[in-house]
Amino acid sequence: IIADKSYNTVMIIGAYAMSKYLNMMDKKTVNLFADGAGCMILKSSEKGDSGFLASKLITKGEYHDFMGIYAGGTNTVISEEVIREKKHLLTITKKFPSELNPQTWSEIVKDLVKKASINLEDVKLFLFTQININSIWETMDMLNLPRDRAQTSMHYYGYTGSACIPISFEDALKQKKIERGDIIFMIGSGGGFSVAGTAFRY
Repeated sequence: IIADKSYNTVMIIGAYAMSKYLNMMDKKTVNLFADGAGCMILKSSEKGDSGFLASKLITKGEYHDFMGIYAGGTNTVISEEVIREKKHLLTITKKFPSELNPQTWSEIVKDLVKKASINLEDVKLFLFTQININSIWETMDMLNLPRDRAQTSMHYYGYTGSACIPISFEDALKQKKIERGDIIFMIGSGGGFSVAGTAFRY
């Protein structure tokens, strides 16, 4: 919408179907990952009283081999051995540092505040990746903000990947936590490791 004025309405869809890639004997993954889908519709406007404020992307490639599906593509084709050893399913090979998300999320939040020329206290609600509630609480504590300013939904739906932020946004709307004119931060992270954040005025 910003780059090409010929587009004035865009639907952004986040869909996640990880259950078919789970090893049902692996307690590290089977109790965490879920399926879900959500979407948001963005429309261009000349009013300037709502919409996009800022964005930020951080990648940390040193974590590229911490989790993944390591067979089934051209590098390691499907075979009886692959299936027997369950290499075609999601595997967490190394433990991510517990401080990784909170530290990176906090960094993104501070950068978004600066880019959007606002104060941290102006942000009405934070929508983080719903992977670990303790990571969310730790982030809010690091920012010296009340924990209830962060929406949580993983206790209802599990971790739904790219769908978790639109799902949490929908929950926040239903709970009347967001009103027109409020500033919200949406920050998502994924294995690899990459984190993206955006600031919007609703």
